[in-house]
Amino acid sequence: MECQESLESRSTQKIDTTVKSYNIMTTAIQETRWEGFKISDTGYYMGCYSGSNKHNLFGTGFIIHKSVKDHMLNFELVDEHICYIRLQGKFFNITIICVHAPTENNDDIVKSSFYDRSDRSTTQSLNMM
Repeated sequence: MECQESLESRSTQKIDTTVKSYNIMTTAIQETRWEGFKISDTGYYMGCYSGSNKHNLFGTGFIIHKSVKDHMLNFELVDEHICYIRLQGKFFNITIICVHAPTENNDDIVKSSFYDRSDRSTTQSLNMM
């Protein structure tokens, strides 16, 4: 566990520095390989992510500048492949969906299951409008 936390800490510091250098306010990330579900402070940014509870696989999330934090309406975890965030805008709200799709190497059942979950997530996020 200590090794995982150290790896996660180094990764979030690197992400914080990189995203800050490009002056990015919100970005989606995939293949984080971090465990579980977490919203954490990374310095100038906050990280919202979901990952697998097994084998440090997959993982999706968002890095959000602290100035955007007060406009975050919702962060929804679907699974280690799909999450979305809802942000309050001046004239309309914005939903950003982050996905990590299975590759061609996976069997059709895995791919079909992923796209079913993805469709349900999109429908659910549209119903929040």
